[in-house]
Amino acid sequence: MAMTISKELESTIQTAFDEARRRRHEFVTLEHVLFALLKDPVAAKILKAAGADIRKLHKELEGFFEEQMPDGIQ
Repeated sequence: MAMTISKELESTIQTAFDEARRRRHEFVTLEHVLFALLKDPVAAKILKAAGADIRKLHKELEGFFEEQMPDGIQ
């Protein structure tokens, strides 16, 4: 049985890959996926409803990428 994914999920995954490529990271990580989800209006709304601070998450992910995954290293 073949599985299909929604266009929205496909777009989020593509955004995660694009972000990793832009940062010259070798691998796409869960952090890239979360970063991409923060850019998706529906996902961001769900995260907010669950109590997430979108701006804080974005800032912390930027810090993680800079400190733990410098450009071209991962």
